Amino acid sequence: MSFRLFHIAAIGVALVIGTAVVIDRPGEESADKAEAQLAAPESTATPQKEKEAAQRLQNPPIPPSPEPPHTPVAQQSASSPQPVKGQMQARRPAQQLTAEQQRAAMLEYWRRAEDQFSLQWDRLDGTMDPDQRAQLISRMAQYVRMNTLDTIHWAMNLEDSGERRLALEAINKYALSGIGARITADATGYPKIAETTVLSAVGSTGMVESGDYIVGIVNTDGQSVDFRNMPMQQIIQYLRGEPGSDVLLMLEREADNGQAYLFDVPVQRSLLVVQPPY
Repeated sequence: MSFRLFHIAAIGVALVIGTAVVIDRPGEESADKAEAQLAAPESTATPQKEKEAAQRLQNPPIPPSPEPPHTPVAQQSASSPQPVKGQMQARRPAQQLTAEQQRAAMLEYWRRAEDQFSLQWDRLDGTMDPDQRAQLISRMAQYVRMNTLDTIHWAMNLEDSGERRLALEAINKYALSGIGARITADATGYPKIAETTVLSAVGSTGMVESGDYIVGIVNTDGQSVDFRNMPMQQIIQYLRGEPGSDVLLMLEREADNGQAYLFDVPVQRSLLVVQPPY
């Protein structure tokens, strides 16, 4: 009996001890304690920091003096402009050439082309390879657009008949063809015939004079084209064409009494004879 009571008492003591161990186990705090820590966080203020804060309130720092206001580039002195990095500079307007300067530039252009033709001619005389000679002949034939008569004269005087035929074919390929007139533009918006060229197709009709206006053309299909305010390059394309092709020019001329009248002139396009201006 006493042994049984002792055994029961030992079990009771063991249960009490086990319960105490579970409650006081490290790392497992109660929910109430955790909530209390979240509700009242630990203060990070120290006595030293509090002292410094009190001193700042008694002696506030002096703010730095403001910088001088920025002056825009547009308001700076014009006597000493300052370049702005990364800013594009205005382009200078194109220089306008006088009539004398334009003529001098044109003469220089023609003389350079003439010198180039003479240089290729010398190379042709010193070359024996057939392929190289054919290439030089083809290049020299392009000079027909600068000096038509001299280029044809050069081709006709080639000794080899095959090279002579090659040169004439190249000339026919590179030569310009059209009505044979030099035209200019004025305030009317229509092209004006300034002069006719040598062997001019329109000049050979005997119906055209310098000062006549070309107001338009009628193509072979019957469609008319008005030249008023049309770009000059586009007008030239209409006037040019294959040698032997027909075009009907619609012209305007001012009569002696000051009245303008219209008339048509049929023209068969032909090779344009270009000559140096000297």
